[in-house]
Amino acid sequence: MQENLGLGIMSEIPCVVIDVQRSGPSTGAATKPAQGDMMQCRWGCHGDHSIIALSPASVQECFDLTVQAFNMAEKYRTPVYLMVDETIGHLRETVTIRELDPSEIIDRRQPQGIAPQDFRPYDYDSDMPSPMPPFGSDQYLSRTTGSTHDEKGEFCPTPKNIDRVTRYLTNKIESHTDDICLTKKFHLDDAEVVFLTYGCSTRSAMSAMEQLRREGVKAGLLQLQTVWPLPEKEIRQVLASAKTVVVPELNLGQIAGEIRKFNDYGCSVIQANRVDGILITPKQIIDAWKEGR
Repeated sequence: MQENLGLGIMSEIPCVVIDVQRSGPSTGAATKPAQGDMMQCRWGCHGDHSIIALSPASVQECFDLTVQAFNMAEKYRTPVYLMVDETIGHLRETVTIRELDPSEIIDRRQPQGIAPQDFRPYDYDSDMPSPMPPFGSDQYLSRTTGSTHDEKGEFCPTPKNIDRVTRYLTNKIESHTDDICLTKKFHLDDAEVVFLTYGCSTRSAMSAMEQLRREGVKAGLLQLQTVWPLPEKEIRQVLASAKTVVVPELNLGQIAGEIRKFNDYGCSVIQANRVDGILITPKQIIDAWKEGR
């Protein structure tokens, strides 16, 4: 299955993959929550590349971020992951399923005013993908292959072209992080301890933040709705202003390790991890903070 994702990345085929994570490895515990696929979605297929992955923390966000996932897939011609987890996947809560305004929907660019003989389905000299006509178009020919190819889609594994294509597939996403990276911020203006979280762990972290603020602790929360590419700018702002950052995850620190790479500020980064198939609790998150500070 991951090989097909690599094909989608190399061929620049828009699609959305929904991963409802459970405990593992292997079949693990099929009905137990986990967040152990975060590195799998980032680096699961071989080769250097970039990827987009969104992580909802509620049923409403499942709806809203699915719209965003399809929009990003169309705009950047790339597979996009929706990284749900068992807790959110089985959650029942009120959700507003609204009729989308046409202005909210992004469709892939179509070739306009281009003679069929001049059309190129790929463009490696830009940081945005070439227009993409429907497959089977009677006007424009689109070749696709998982091998390194040129602008026409023809096999071209020269060192120069391999380097060019690899950098393009990375830069078309990494150079547009301001557009792709979605976050939610809570009480960050005065926060000395910040819970940096995503997915179902956000709900427990939110309760932990509210409890600490009632106790007079200046706590805040940064929710990563986009987990890949990581919202580096927002994470660095937190690391630069807070004394302590706590990263709760239903894994052994897959995102916490990435956050530490940005920590040039002397901020204490504490992990709160749970991998026994049970949702992490607000108490466990607070206890991790108390033990690590």
